[in-house]
Amino acid sequence: MLGARDGDLVLTYARLSRRKSDLVLAYPWQHHEVITYHLPVGDQATSLPRSRRIETKFGRFDLSVLATRSGTVVAESRLDVARDRIAPADYPGFRSFLADVDAAMAERIVVEPTRPGAAGAPLRETGTGLAEGPGAR
Repeated sequence: MLGARDGDLVLTYARLSRRKSDLVLAYPWQHHEVITYHLPVGDQATSLPRSRRIETKFGRFDLSVLATRSGTVVAESRLDVARDRIAPADYPGFRSFLADVDAAMAERIVVEPTRPGAAGAPLRETGTGLAEGPGAR
């Protein structure tokens, strides 16, 4: 998982497969997070999730994951949920938007030793999360 948040937006905000009445979120909200992973000496990131933007009428999600020469990987995500009320007819699209964000945030960073026989150590993680709105953590 790329962020400090649980990757369960669908379970949190769109648990039902369909709705008969509006889904009320109280108000639009945002979550911005930057996490820096410090790789152990001798290890390198061999596979990173691709940067992307998901944009719908319900909001926008941006993801950027970059490896630096100094042995760190920086993952930055920004989620803007632009609506506070989702009509039953729009609910499947909203649910799909959240599922796409969950899938993007569930991708993994692959780290491997750069020299044969080197044992990798656990990643150290530092980060900041700025959140606004309901359910923001």
